[in-house]
Amino acid sequence: MRFRFWCRSRASIATHTSGMGRGMGKAKGTSCGQSTKRTSRRAQAAPRLWAAVVSALAVTGCAGGHSNPLDRANLDAQGQRAEVALIDVTEEEWTSALIVCPYRPENIVEQRLGIDHPLDTMRDSVTHLVFASETKVEDVVPIRTYDDANLCTMDAPVLTPQSRLELERADTWELSAIR
Repeated sequence: MRFRFWCRSRASIATHTSGMGRGMGKAKGTSCGQSTKRTSRRAQAAPRLWAAVVSALAVTGCAGGHSNPLDRANLDAQGQRAEVALIDVTEEEWTSALIVCPYRPENIVEQRLGIDHPLDTMRDSVTHLVFASETKVEDVVPIRTYDDANLCTMDAPVLTPQSRLELERADTWELSAIR
């Protein structure tokens, strides 16, 4: 005797055979049944596990890492004008930095710093601050152009650890000078 049933995990119809031992309880061509229950339990446990990991990181202080002085909350605390020392933006050791604005050539880091490090610059919502040593890129800090600060108001030179960015608040924070 043959009958059809709906296999929830595969969203397909499988054919079962029942009879004297032959094919009893097995679906031909599917892996429904026991694996469906395991998948469901895993799928239910994953969000709880993820929430526990994120909570643990937040409690221990590992989730945030280094507080970026170019985040909007940090800039807003300074009033209408803000000055940010580039040395405070990353904890890495570096000798030169570059502001990479959206839609710049992918090899801009190589052109300006002499280090091969392609970047995805095709998103207009992100500006990258690239920090490099003599031989490699040490850190890349994404700055949300519309939410945090617009650093692309001028053509910035290669920056040093002594460089300071001056920003003014308009609709968003905008770079007004580099010292």
